[in-house]
Amino acid sequence: MEDVEGLLRAAISRHELEVRKLGNNWGYSFWGKHLEQTLGVAKPTTPLPNGYKWHAHHILFKEGLNDAQKLLVKEGQEILRQVGIDPLFGKEVFVWAPNNPPGQHHIDSLRPLVDALTKSPKGPDGKPLYKDIVTILKRFGDEAAKRGI
Repeated sequence: MEDVEGLLRAAISRHELEVRKLGNNWGYSFWGKHLEQTLGVAKPTTPLPNGYKWHAHHILFKEGLNDAQKLLVKEGQEILRQVGIDPLFGKEVFVWAPNNPPGQHHIDSLRPLVDALTKSPKGPDGKPLYKDIVTILKRFGDEAAKRGI
């Protein structure tokens, strides 16, 4: 299994100029800057309840918190790559969402997403269709953006 650091390093090489511009802190601020400055998606100004803060949320988690999540993330990322979506930096994989309401980074949120990606319609070449994958990501991103609100 590829390690997350290796994947991030590969993404850095593909996005070297962006990383230089935004810095190499992989925390919330890096991804928020990427979403706002590079992808042009403004951070919402609406205050969130319960002390939550907006964060740049990877709809398909970037790595997973445990072995079970990591396996699902790897499976989902392979599907995204098949349709030309960068699973770490692509605009399609991001949404502004509350930082940590219950369930936001839980396997019960991840598994249905990966199941939907796996079951998405295939084209004549046997690969998933970009438009269907984006529709799935949007649906799950909308759920993440409303979780805890």
